[in-house]
Amino acid sequence: MTVNTNGMLNMTKEVLKQDGERCAARGADATGNTQDLSRPYGEIHVPERVIAARQRAALEKARQAKGKKRLAVMGGTFDPPHRGHLRVALEIAEALQFDRILVLPDCIPPHKVGKAHSAAADRVTMLHLMLDEVPLFQIDEREIRRGGLSYTYTTLQELRAEYPEYELYFIIGGDSAEQLHTWYHARELLEQAVFVTARRPGYAPNLDKLDDFFGPRVHERLLLVDTCQVPISSTAIRERARQGLPLGEFIDPRVAQYIETHKLYR
Repeated sequence: MTVNTNGMLNMTKEVLKQDGERCAARGADATGNTQDLSRPYGEIHVPERVIAARQRAALEKARQAKGKKRLAVMGGTFDPPHRGHLRVALEIAEALQFDRILVLPDCIPPHKVGKAHSAAADRVTMLHLMLDEVPLFQIDEREIRRGGLSYTYTTLQELRAEYPEYELYFIIGGDSAEQLHTWYHARELLEQAVFVTARRPGYAPNLDKLDDFFGPRVHERLLLVDTCQVPISSTAIRERARQGLPLGEFIDPRVAQYIETHKLYR
């Protein structure tokens, strides 16, 4: 089954509308043109002309690939999950026509060893509150169950064995994309999945170090997709919660209520 535009629109219309209005209010997209991102999900346009020339062929190849369905993986701490996670994932899904998105909360990310974060049970519960009614998404708790450090290499090996009928994509943030060469078994990772990151108005990941490490192959296996600027971060939301400030503009109301009820981030 391909992206269920109508189903997702029914479940996420208000989220997309509110975030889109904020994007439109800020003015122009990455091309410098005003773009009405309050339009329904199925009409979101990802402007191809702002994609670097060497990315264009890889993106078109990904869009036209036949014979396999497309499974995207979005990993992260999700502490807490917010509307920025949802918005970016939906826009990338529209661009690349994903059939499913697996959301994998990590146990201990290698790059965050020693940093405190909320209990796994709380993070998983908040993800369910935000995503259970969005048909495209499925929460996968394998890294929580596995325990210890959460290595993407191990996870993708498992997923390739479990989903042979799918072409795998891995959605990462721009900061993570810039550090992809430092990940565990980085060169092997690039062959296990096509990595996808968002390029926002006024910002694109610096891939110079990746060029040096991976060579030209990185431009076929790491795709940049233009998305709306969504100025939301989990760090900022945690700070607002600590101060007792309203959170409803940035996260699902059910997640906000959960944070309040369980006194998270206080």
